[in-house]
Amino acid sequence: MVILVAGSSCAPGREGAAPSSSWAPPGSTSTSAAAATTTGAFRPDGPFVPEPDPPLGPALSFNESAGCGAAQGGRGPYASVVGDLADDEAIRGPWGGFFGRDFAEIRRRLVEVALPMTGDEEVTVWVHEAALPALRQAMANLAREEAAGNYYEIRAGDVSSFRPGTVAPKQYLSFHAVGIAIDINTSTNPYRGDNVLVTDLPEWFVKAWTDAGWCWGGDWQTIKDPMHFSWQGPLYTEGYHLPSPAPPRTEPSPFRRSVTFPTALGPAPDGSHLLLADVDRDGAPDPVRVHPWTAAGNAGVEIAQAIYAFAGNCTPLVTAPLATGAALMMADADGDARPDLWETDASGERVMVTIHTHASGYSQRLRPRETGNPAGEGAVFLAGDHDRDGFGDLFVIAPGRLQVWAGPLFDALLVQADLPAEAGEGWRFALWDQDFDGILDLFALSPDAPARLLVLGGASGFTEAVADVITAATGHDGTFAVGDLDGDGRSDLYFLDPDGSLTVYLGGERGDTPVADLTSWFVEGDDQPTTRQEACPVVP
Repeated sequence: MVILVAGSSCAPGREGAAPSSSWAPPGSTSTSAAAATTTGAFRPDGPFVPEPDPPLGPALSFNESAGCGAAQGGRGPYASVVGDLADDEAIRGPWGGFFGRDFAEIRRRLVEVALPMTGDEEVTVWVHEAALPALRQAMANLAREEAAGNYYEIRAGDVSSFRPGTVAPKQYLSFHAVGIAIDINTSTNPYRGDNVLVTDLPEWFVKAWTDAGWCWGGDWQTIKDPMHFSWQGPLYTEGYHLPSPAPPRTEPSPFRRSVTFPTALGPAPDGSHLLLADVDRDGAPDPVRVHPWTAAGNAGVEIAQAIYAFAGNCTPLVTAPLATGAALMMADADGDARPDLWETDASGERVMVTIHTHASGYSQRLRPRETGNPAGEGAVFLAGDHDRDGFGDLFVIAPGRLQVWAGPLFDALLVQADLPAEAGEGWRFALWDQDFDGILDLFALSPDAPARLLVLGGASGFTEAVADVITAATGHDGTFAVGDLDGDGRSDLYFLDPDGSLTVYLGGERGDTPVADLTSWFVEGDDQPTTRQEACPVVP
């Protein structure tokens, strides 16, 4: 739920540009964020895809299936075992930040709710308090249907809700485990692995739920589970107020311990842009490389999936033609909570932004936006949802100044702030929620060895420091980003270098915890069925 991104460019004889990152989610990732520096030549030619509908709420999605009318959202983390889970089982990554850090915390946040249309017997379910606004809307929709003469009885003893466990025989958390799924009349609405729909639910009954932001298992694409309704998350709940994330259980650490991973990307070809973004929706950022692919200016997008310990690739994707020299970032721009590819050009009078959509496998673009920001060489661009309206905003850093322009058009100024004088030439920037208030903060990393990290709080309009530490980070000339490798909720510093290696400095105290244990919440191990390749972007 975090989505995280950053970008740099690798060219012969030139040090990679310094870029950045995002959240996984603000409260979350994800929201997203990214950074890059550039000058370039803008390409205004089409064709372009239609503009997206505005999101109903902040950009945090748990949508369980693309069959439910929207992109799949952040999925559950892996647990330590298969099956039922104890109260002290840790919940890591964005789900832990949003729902609770363990099942004891989940239980404290459950609410018992009596469902309508239950005949002579009361039928209650246990749901997470975060899903209550969407459940109340579904119940209001059912009440209107009943007033109009429609009735479908929900049967006592044929309904289930909260169950702390995994989707056996797999090891990742069920939506029931965090209290955001309800099974209704299971005996007449069976699960079918052959994708045949068998249901007695009236169409109006299903619509009462889906209109309220619930994904129906009868709409799933490869299997059918018509008893099952799961909350799609804040993005699909109108007027949703996004809470602050749950506090971490680890103590802070000044980014001293580091871990390094080889990735499937390998050494970067000339002209490459290195990025980080949660492309496969497991809450952990994936290394991404975008580099020249055709003589016509198309670029190839290669993704080393975190779920396969960065050693497995998605099938390479090909973009529409890119402007020569454009800055590239990855962050959600169109309100579907998935990372789009941003092409940002500062060669004209105004900064221009073109969005290559995740939904199209980066093959199609939204119409370019002429932003309100005057162009200028040497600007650093980042992207993230500052105002938490579900659209990514454009951050522009020029010497001594930060501006934030409201998405999706980037023509309204949200924030203008002076930056500390020392955060100048050679500094690199990223976005993430450092102080657990759900608002993106600005991370500024000095060129010193080791590097100093200064974090300016988003809640203060980026005028007050919320952290100032000397890290152990040194010797990295690729992409700089911020994410959460170990899923504890604390910010970690990511460096994706031109040789294809990924180094992460931990912001939480983890002692000598083995690397495999740090990453087990998102890495699909040998004992976990390899079932998630479908998380890669695809061309429709």
